[in-house]
Amino acid sequence: MSEETTDRGAIEEIGKAAELIQQVAKPVLNLIFTVIPIIINFTSATYKFYKKLPIVVVRLIIGFIMCFFGGMFPTVFAAIEAAEYAGRTTVMKAVSALSEEVMIIIEENKKDNETDADGDGQSDVDQISNQEFVRRKVDLVLRKINPEKVNDAISSLFKVSIDAYSNKAGINIQFGRWLSVLAVLTVEFARTIAMSLSIGDFVHKFMDHWVAPLMKRATPKEYRKWTPVIIDWMCKSIGMTVAWKVQTIISAVTSAMAGGLIISRAILQLVAKGKDHNNTMADEFASYGFAAAGFYFQFYVGFDPPFPLNLFLWPVQMAETYIRWSITKKS
Repeated sequence: MSEETTDRGAIEEIGKAAELIQQVAKPVLNLIFTVIPIIINFTSATYKFYKKLPIVVVRLIIGFIMCFFGGMFPTVFAAIEAAEYAGRTTVMKAVSALSEEVMIIIEENKKDNETDADGDGQSDVDQISNQEFVRRKVDLVLRKINPEKVNDAISSLFKVSIDAYSNKAGINIQFGRWLSVLAVLTVEFARTIAMSLSIGDFVHKFMDHWVAPLMKRATPKEYRKWTPVIIDWMCKSIGMTVAWKVQTIISAVTSAMAGGLIISRAILQLVAKGKDHNNTMADEFASYGFAAAGFYFQFYVGFDPPFPLNLFLWPVQMAETYIRWSITKKS
């Protein structure tokens, strides 16, 4: 096979891939424009409701989340805690600004979808190709979004991540990376990461000796260069799965105990107003029961949110998976 034929074949494959992306882009963009406003409106309504609650009820909710869900999302909670060092208000303002810009784009997209410039009774977006549709939507975003507002919001989030690292690590370093917040988590979960890498290295030896030769025999010659990479991914995945499962159990125990104590003290404050929990052991005794219930619940559901909670918490689950992989692979 000549080099020219190979290049022509590669160009054809790239063309097919580009065509497939264009076909998928239209329904994906429509889905995004439909789902995002629902998420933003729900989050906004929840936050407004949260701000109106009495402080004791807020503590009760926080204690309940820690007690019954703390082991499911340990790195997400740690990341939120790290961001707290740089100021929650800054984060909330930045997220709010970005949400406002997103909602503007959503509304403009609705108007654009209803536009019928030629007056033939059919919207213009339904009469153009997938490629033109993508260009039209990109152009809409570029024209309607406020770049300075978005830049300021992203810069604030960027600064939060840097300050979070500097404050928690106790040093004055100005990193030029958003990933500095991951450095905080790397320190906090150092033992888990070390365990993950140790297990991965141990499994790697077994895979290199027994699995790699079999994979090379079963793999076509031109694809054998991928064998070491795939084995490395498999070993890291096994190490991460085992190590983070152990960390999940540890986090579930500690968060259940801490959350149980918060719940018991909040209930004591609601039931016996004005009574100081320092003058009684009732809150400690009650916390044992809440802690046991919280850990049992997490263990019973396999340390994953049960249905239908998983339908609402899937973004948090994705964030948890991403953070775990990020802080482990960079070590």
